Amino acid sequence: MNTAFRMDTFAWFILLRALPGLGCIALSNCQQTLAAGMLLVLAVWTDVTLAWVARKRDWEKGATHIQVEGFVDFVCFIWAPVAFVLAQDGCRFALYATPLFILAGCFRLARFNVEGLLARRYRGLPVTYNGYFFPFAALGLNYFPAINSGAVYALLFSLIAVMMASGRFTTPEV
Repeated sequence: MNTAFRMDTFAWFILLRALPGLGCIALSNCQQTLAAGMLLVLAVWTDVTLAWVARKRDWEKGATHIQVEGFVDFVCFIWAPVAFVLAQDGCRFALYATPLFILAGCFRLARFNVEGLLARRYRGLPVTYNGYFFPFAALGLNYFPAINSGAVYALLFSLIAVMMASGRFTTPEV
């Protein structure tokens, strides 16, 4: 078994997938919520597109690909949503739920690195869904300004954390 860390073309494509997540973090820090949310959605699309291309080209994931993808998914679907939420006004209450969310996301990614797909299904909620949940929550909260956004995000962080870490349900591969 070859355990050397080698960045081939596929690994570089996976690494480049981090750009929308990094852009979201940067734009969140500049209070550019709409653009940051759009980059979170773009991160989902780049993930799905690269997976589709990899299947069409019969690219097989090696140890390097799996590790790089785990870090990229952490940046795009754990760190970027946290930065996106905490940069919004009135969301300091959500700060209390972020450790649970981050730990559950790390657990989810580590479990996937070990288990992979089980009968073409993911155990628990894939972290990729966070690229949709948080921008759409922000959009909904924009239309209901009377609702405490920090409380909504804290609840969302907590619910998603439980779903990511749960082994009780599976999600079909898209």
